[in-house]
Amino acid sequence: MLKLSERLLLTASFVRQGAVLADVGTDHAYIPAFLIKNAVISKAYACDINEGPLQNAAKTLESENIDGVSLILSDGLKNVSKSDISDVLIAGMGGELIARIISDCDWCEDKQLNFILQPMTKADYLRKFLYKNGYEIIKESIAAEGEKLYTVMLVRYSAVKQDISEAFALLGAPAEDDMFKLKKEREIKRLKKVRDGLLMSSTNKEEIKQIELLISELEVY
Repeated sequence: MLKLSERLLLTASFVRQGAVLADVGTDHAYIPAFLIKNAVISKAYACDINEGPLQNAAKTLESENIDGVSLILSDGLKNVSKSDISDVLIAGMGGELIARIISDCDWCEDKQLNFILQPMTKADYLRKFLYKNGYEIIKESIAAEGEKLYTVMLVRYSAVKQDISEAFALLGAPAEDDMFKLKKEREIKRLKKVRDGLLMSSTNKEEIKQIELLISELEVY
């Protein structure tokens, strides 16, 4: 039986029942395979920019005896037609690359689409991009694997363009769960380390002041 890591399991849980999924940067097609085996979906497109991952995906689909997944060689969504796609999953890459993939897509500005985004880095950049370009984060959850925390976002196009605070960019919407509290503690600790380093080596008092203001904002967020 195909098993997913905690990160991929949380990501998969955001896909709607009966969805037609586009999995961008699919690698081994683990999520489409898992969702089909568990009768969540029956059809998916597994996309990657390189042939190697698509070959890995084909092996997964063959070994799990899965039909219903079409493999597409594509830089992001450039070679993917909107057709019947309802959910777009982009996981396991940096926030800047995820933003670029969405920006380069000519059919993503559709209020019916669900985007499931799992940035490995630069989640703050991704949140800012989304809101500046008319997207809204509907919900977020955090998965832990060892010492690492991974954020998964459910996003839809709203056509409302806006700026967000630095605290929201770094942490997402406030939550009462332990995972969010841990994430907040780690972000404050990281910023204090940056501030302390600047205090030792920099004469840029304005930069230090801005970091201290952000730390204060996060502490009460």
